Amino acid sequence: MKKNILILMLSCLIVLSLLLAACSCEETSNTTTTTTTTSTTTSPTTTTTSTTTSTTTTQTTTQTQTTTTTTTTTETETGNPFEGSVSGNWTGRTVLGQTVAGTFSVTVDDEGNVTGTFIGDYIGTIEGSVDASGNLNAVGTATIGGEIMQFIWAGTATLSENTISVQGTWTGTGASGTFTGTGTTS
Repeated sequence: MKKNILILMLSCLIVLSLLLAACSCEETSNTTTTTTTTSTTTSPTTTTTSTTTSTTTTQTTTQTQTTTTTTTTTETETGNPFEGSVSGNWTGRTVLGQTVAGTFSVTVDDEGNVTGTFIGDYIGTIEGSVDASGNLNAVGTATIGGEIMQFIWAGTATLSENTISVQGTWTGTGASGTFTGTGTTS
C-alpha cells in the first residue's frame, strides 16, 4: 500500500511539473499598439468628423487579440446654406401702367439675414431673411415723391453647388412686379 501511495505521489509530481513547464512558456511579454485616426470634412453646410481607434495586443505565445472601435459620424449644420451674395434684376408696372425696372444686390449672412439695395426707377434698401429651405421674405423701402414706400419681396432661393438662384415677386402701394438673380455662397 505504501508503494502504491508513493507511485501515486510520484505520478502527481510528474504531472504537476509538466503543467508548470507548459504554463511558464505561455506568456512572457505583451505588446499593445493603439492607433487613432481622425478625419474632418467640411462643406458650406456640413461638418463631418469620423474617428477610428484600433488596438492590437500581441502575446509572445501565439495569441493575438484585435479590438477595433469606430465612433459614429456626426453632421452638424454650420450656418445658413444660402450665406453669400446675390444680384439681379427687378421689373414691374405701376397702377397707371408705367413700366418700372432696375437692379438689386443683397448679401445673406450665416443666420439667413438679407440686406442690400435696389436701384433703377426706384432706389432703396432691402432687409429680410431667407430660411434654410429657401423661403425668402424681405421688405424694400424707398422714398418716392417725398413719401416713404415699402415693397414686400417674397420668393424662393435655390442652391446648385455654390450657385444661389433667387426668384419671386415684389408688391407695394401703386406698383408690383418680379425679380430674379444669381450669386455665390461664401
